[in-house]
Amino acid sequence: QKVVRKVQGISVKINEDFTIASDQSLILFVEGDLTINNPIKRLGSGFVAIIVNGNITVGPSVGTLASSTTPQLEGIFITNKTFNTGRGADSTKERLVVKGTVVAKSINLQRSLEGSSPPNNTDTSSELFIYDPELLFLMPEKMRDVHVYWQEVEP
Repeated sequence: QKVVRKVQGISVKINEDFTIASDQSLILFVEGDLTINNPIKRLGSGFVAIIVNGNITVGPSVGTLASSTTPQLEGIFITNKTFNTGRGADSTKERLVVKGTVVAKSINLQRSLEGSSPPNNTDTSSELFIYDPELLFLMPEKMRDVHVYWQEVEP
């Protein structure tokens, strides 16, 4: 099942958890800015792409412990402006983990682990981006105009 939505407006907010089931696709087009206030997750072969004509800002409630690598955002996030990681709400939600792809004109890394207990800024990242090549194979056919060439070279 594929869901394609186009949302027009100056500002759109995601204020509820999104979980995309296996074999489902969600493609969201936003004409203005987008604020993500809740996790966006996918299960199995689920696919998520969010394409924004403005800024993407991750709200402070989207985060996890500094020691966690569990993603809060999964999918492909594309903007022709800025992807803002936002500041964490408290010491339990300071780290932002994104699994997928972020494409933006600029990325504004705003998080800090200084408030976590113990402070972890010296050896742990406040933002963790995990590339997920599976998304290239799960995306709908009309989005696949990707040319990837592999060439073996001598060491």
